[in-house]
Amino acid sequence: MKKKRPRVRGWVDEERLGLEMRGIRKRPGVGFGLGTRAREILEFIVNSILEKGFPPTIREIGIEFGISSTNGVRYYLETLERAGCIRRKGRVSRGIEVRREWIDSARRESWRFTSERVRGGGRRLRAIELVEVPLVGRVAAGTPIFAEENIEDVITLDNRLARPGKLFALRVSGNSMRGAGLLDGDIAIVRQQSHADTGDIVVAILGEEATVKRYMLSKGKIVLKPENEDYKPMVVGEGTEFSVVGKVVGAVRKY
Repeated sequence: MKKKRPRVRGWVDEERLGLEMRGIRKRPGVGFGLGTRAREILEFIVNSILEKGFPPTIREIGIEFGISSTNGVRYYLETLERAGCIRRKGRVSRGIEVRREWIDSARRESWRFTSERVRGGGRRLRAIELVEVPLVGRVAAGTPIFAEENIEDVITLDNRLARPGKLFALRVSGNSMRGAGLLDGDIAIVRQQSHADTGDIVVAILGEEATVKRYMLSKGKIVLKPENEDYKPMVVGEGTEFSVVGKVVGAVRKY
């Protein structure tokens, strides 16, 4: 049975916002003249609705931001309400409504908030962009990497991990690159490119098979060096079919 999305409360009031909404990424609080703390609380409310399907309670907001007084939390909620960012229902524990376009935009345009520690203790929410990267099942000579039959899945990454360039993901097989932090079953994030500098960790085609190794030049020859003493370096001999298909720029590991 298909899982239903949580029902999201909210409303759309484009006229009051004073902006043409089409084609504009609608971030919570943009253009409403909010202070930093009020903006962070608004983002926390939006994030709660995105992740759980309902807004936080006053107590939960207080705990998240270290505000011991419920009146202190109410002050910020009143600020957000006066600015037109939220609506509140009296005497209802989770009676906070936010502008629906922020929720819809987050789902449609793939951005979320992440919690991070701040100096002096506590946490704050930071908006992040998410990018989709195709997980390639097999890289082989003569086959386009992004051919539909090669793509097993699509993974979503924080854009801080997604360096500029055309990216693909590849599952690591074996522990030949253990010393570089790439373990069996990890997902390597690869930027597609046909060149490499000495010391780069690359995905290369050697003969008919793809391998993940460190690219080195030694005495005019290309050497694919493992990062595990149990494996021997691979020297690319003359006449051997060889090509670099990408540089490893990150990795994802599931625990």
